[in-house]
Amino acid sequence: VDNPTYFFKYGGVLAKKAQNSNPFVGLTLIGRIKSNFKKTLILDPLHTGAYWALIDFYVSLPGIVGGSYDKAYELAIQLKQISTLDGYLALAYVYEYDDEPTNAKTNYLEALSLVKDSKEFERNQLNYQLGKVCSDYGLQLDTGLEYMTRYIENHSIKDGVPLEWAYYRMALLYRKKGNKKNSLLWINRALEEKKGFKRALEEKQRILALKD
Repeated sequence: VDNPTYFFKYGGVLAKKAQNSNPFVGLTLIGRIKSNFKKTLILDPLHTGAYWALIDFYVSLPGIVGGSYDKAYELAIQLKQISTLDGYLALAYVYEYDDEPTNAKTNYLEALSLVKDSKEFERNQLNYQLGKVCSDYGLQLDTGLEYMTRYIENHSIKDGVPLEWAYYRMALLYRKKGNKKNSLLWINRALEEKKGFKRALEEKQRILALKD
C-alpha cells in the first residue's frame, strides 16, 4: 500500500487503541504508531496532519519510551516551511509542554497575527488552537468564540481534542468577556461531558465569583 492516508489513519487508530488500553499494551504499540506516521510523511512530505501527530507523539511520551522535545521542535520547524500558521502553533505547543511559557506565548501570538480575520480552515484543529490562544491570553475574545464555535460544530473524533475541552474554552472566553450566564452554561456542558473534569470545576468557581 502506497497511500499516505491509509498509513495516517492506521497510525491514528493505533494511537487511540494505545490511549484506551492498559499501559503495557500501549507500550507495545508505540513503534507501530511512530512508523505509520513516518511512512505517511515519506509518501506525502506535505501532510500537515502527520507532522502534528508525530509532534504530539514526541511531546506526550516520556523520553525512556521514545519521547523527545528535540525531535518535536525539529518537526515543528519543518512544518513551518510548509504552513507558517501550523508551524507557529506547533512550536508554541511544544514550548508549552516543555515548560517554556514565554516562548509559547510569543509563537501563539505570531500565529494569531497571521489570521487577521476569522477564516475557514481545512483542518478543524486549527479552529481549536486559535480559539485556545484567544481564551488563554484574553485576546480577540469574539474571534476566539467564532473559532471555538466552528470547532464544536465541525467536531469529529479525528480532531483529537475532546469536546469537553472546547466547552471549557467557550466558558473561559465568555468569563473574560464578563458574561456570567453564557460562561456558566458552557462550563456545565463541559462537566456534563466529563464528570469530575478538574480544570472545569476550578473554572466554575471563578465564574461563580463574577458579579451578576
